[in-house]
Amino acid sequence: MTLKRNIQRLVSALSISTVCSFAPISPASANSVHILDNTCVNTSVTDRLGSLYNQRTEDVSIGRQLLISFMRMRSYGFESIASFTCRIQTTGTATLELQFAQADRAGGVPPTVSVYLDGNERKRVAAQTGQLRTILMDVTRARSIAIQVQCPRAQGCGNYVYFTKAHLRGVVAPGRR
Repeated sequence: MTLKRNIQRLVSALSISTVCSFAPISPASANSVHILDNTCVNTSVTDRLGSLYNQRTEDVSIGRQLLISFMRMRSYGFESIASFTCRIQTTGTATLELQFAQADRAGGVPPTVSVYLDGNERKRVAAQTGQLRTILMDVTRARSIAIQVQCPRAQGCGNYVYFTKAHLRGVVAPGRR
């Protein structure tokens, strides 16, 4: 009787470990922190046309796909700069993964999205209408990240840049005070 009971326990234990080892791990939970989980400040240069930076979740059509945006930013010209800066804390190798685009219906001049690490510009990419753009950047040893949207001309922009992903991956913790 004890042999049968021990075999049943072994089979049960193997079944549980097999299920656990094949359980999917969420990419967001595997050494990942959303950039807005850090201490962040709005550093936009506002103008008479209103807010340039909005944290809000909304559906947006990009590349004929319905995606969820968690934030939108816009710039009308050189004088209006949308930006925010976040404190981060890395304890090893870390990467920023940032995805953004203008909606399918957007027109006009594509604004540029710039990423700054510790006050120094590291990357500048044009946000294209209906084309999801991705920036992967090493942020190891960085203490702050700033993301800025600016029109490359004096006027002609004004459509939103929608952000669909902004994760710090690797050995990171929320950069709090």
